Amino acid sequence: MARSRDPSEMTVGQVADYLQVSAETVRRWERSGELVPARRLPGSGYRRYRRSDVERALRKMETPILSEGIPRLSGSPWAEGTSIWDADQAVLGLDVQVDRLTIRTETAPPGIANGLGLEDGAIILVRRRRYSINGRPVLLSSSHFRADLVAGSAITEEDTGPGGSYARLKDLGFAPVRFLEDITVGAASDDEAEGLELTVGDPVLLIRRVAYAETQPVEVNEMVGARQYGRRYEFEAGSPQ
Repeated sequence: MARSRDPSEMTVGQVADYLQVSAETVRRWERSGELVPARRLPGSGYRRYRRSDVERALRKMETPILSEGIPRLSGSPWAEGTSIWDADQAVLGLDVQVDRLTIRTETAPPGIANGLGLEDGAIILVRRRRYSINGRPVLLSSSHFRADLVAGSAITEEDTGPGGSYARLKDLGFAPVRFLEDITVGAASDDEAEGLELTVGDPVLLIRRVAYAETQPVEVNEMVGARQYGRRYEFEAGSPQ
């Protein structure tokens, strides 16, 4: 890998290694204006980045967006008309926007059908959203519901109303009372990279959450988070025996 002879400057490859992203991601940041090279070498046109600019970009990337995993799912906020993301916005002091939304009925793939307690091939409703914070995509979220359960409700519309989908499930008599969340790390697929403005293969956080009304599963939400998106959990340890 080519290295800059000036310790105050870095090549594309050095920046990519330092920030633990691909070289293509660095080039995309240049095109978007997020990380602009200080100069280009005469003749070759090779980029040189100021180390101070790269370190500033790293500090920005490593500022975590940590949603409170357990309190945000408790019934109080959404039952009182505040959606989960509205509550996050108030706590984190960030500008949270849904800048992509699609709603459609689909045939449930096996993993989703199993999570919802349906047979393979059952019809489901899927709400896909992209959340951006301060203008930068941070999370892709796909909520899957039984189509017959939510038919005719605001869950099938763009605006689900005060409290969001969980409040509407409560209106239908299926208020979520228990959640099961699995969190793993993966590599961004083509669609995930496009949606989160990453490069294919960049690390992403994978979250699968099943919401239950008593024993009945009523939603399977599959989420893909960008590097700075995370979860924080605080819970009581219980009394030692």
